Amino acid sequence: MHVPGFAGLGTSAELARYEQRFRPFWSLPTRFGIPELAVFVLVPALLAVVTQGQVKQFFGIAFGNLVLVRAVSAVVGYGLIATTYWGLRRLAGEMANSVASLVRALPLLLVFSLVLFVNADMWRCSPGCRSRSSSSR
Repeated sequence: MHVPGFAGLGTSAELARYEQRFRPFWSLPTRFGIPELAVFVLVPALLAVVTQGQVKQFFGIAFGNLVLVRAVSAVVGYGLIATTYWGLRRLAGEMANSVASLVRALPLLLVFSLVLFVNADMWRCSPGCRSRSSSSR
């Protein structure tokens, strides 16, 4: 039934293998050129035309694959994953340093808060607060 589609798939696989003659089958490619990208973009779209005659679907699949290739190219080209990983590691290190600084400064902050808040004015207000609380009961 779908012999032309499978024949096209086999032909495209053979074209893709043309670039890989001097490498083991399961090895990762060392480069991606125009032939590999064209096979990735056009072959799935051509299968929709050959097997089912869906011309509209051809353009949709080809456009979707082209967008995917461009997105991967942008992510890899700008080093987005490595840069994000570096930024997150750096953020975690800075947050750890901030917590360490806060822990070292905490005793000094407690002494200053004791000096600033426990003063004569607070002692003058304290008896009035007690009488109000005891009278409300």
